[in-house]
Amino acid sequence: MNTGDAWGAIIGFFWLIMLLSFTMLVLSIIARWKIFSKAGEEGIYSIIPVFNEYIFSKIVFGKGLYFFIELGGAILYIIGQILSMSSHNNTPGFVIMIIGLIIVSGYSIVRMYKLGKCFNKSTAYSIIMAISPYFVFCGIGPIVF
Repeated sequence: MNTGDAWGAIIGFFWLIMLLSFTMLVLSIIARWKIFSKAGEEGIYSIIPVFNEYIFSKIVFGKGLYFFIELGGAILYIIGQILSMSSHNNTPGFVIMIIGLIIVSGYSIVRMYKLGKCFNKSTAYSIIMAISPYFVFCGIGPIVF
């Protein structure tokens, strides 16, 4: 195998990953749009950055204020990243970053579990949704919010 073949394989793999990523993006947008529509919100809200997370929290928890838990965790993560890049002793930044990551991850798991419950899914289905967010098919089909 010569160098040209190796680069061709790498570029082909790159395009395969890009195609799969784009497909997942489109499926996620369609699923979110359907979830928002079935919950009585405008579907267009699902493609507006940051605001869509607020509305999603409002749908799942009943109050959009829970969104600020996720936002706070994300801000902590970013602050931790900045601190660990800007100092020689990056331990405090790393700890702050891990705390932010735990907050965002925990919030996301609880939110996906509660989303399953909003659509009257079984506990097992809700747990699978919490573990694997790409398993969000409750917006597609004849399922009622």
